[in-house]
Amino acid sequence: MSTNRAYTEITPKIEVYVKPKVSPKLPLGPVLLAKTVFPSYVDETQRGLKEIIHGTLLQTGLFTAVVDLEDADDKGEYAEASTFDYALDHGIPLHLTVSVQKILEPVGESPGFCALTLKLQRSKDKVTVFYAYGEAQLTPQREKDFIFFTKAYRRAPTTVQGLITILHAMAAELR
Repeated sequence: MSTNRAYTEITPKIEVYVKPKVSPKLPLGPVLLAKTVFPSYVDETQRGLKEIIHGTLLQTGLFTAVVDLEDADDKGEYAEASTFDYALDHGIPLHLTVSVQKILEPVGESPGFCALTLKLQRSKDKVTVFYAYGEAQLTPQREKDFIFFTKAYRRAPTTVQGLITILHAMAAELR
């Protein structure tokens, strides 16, 4: 006796907005990852998330190199206000600010949510090349029905998977 119930996977909602609509010639060149902002409640994992964002930016092919200001400016010579000066002094034409807007972890059947913004500016005149916003729903996926038992939900994608998905969607939007 088998129960062959059909199931559907829930597709998480992912939205990406890029203003202005640009199709730049990729890769854009080296960029200074000047600042990565996280919500105040994400303290322990900030460094790990920052490394993942840094690696994903390189994987997407948007930039030829990503220079992290925290790693490059180990002496602390450049204050937050003078990150554009650092970029100009080191011949880096682009300045990137990344902000993780919200992180809501999924609980039980309730979906989670994460959002991310990128602001890319030219170093010499601080003109914004593009501003991108993306959000992803971290929805638990339905599980298959088995003969002896049913698992209602699989574990939802993690926040990191959501942020990586957003970055790849932004890269696809810019192509």
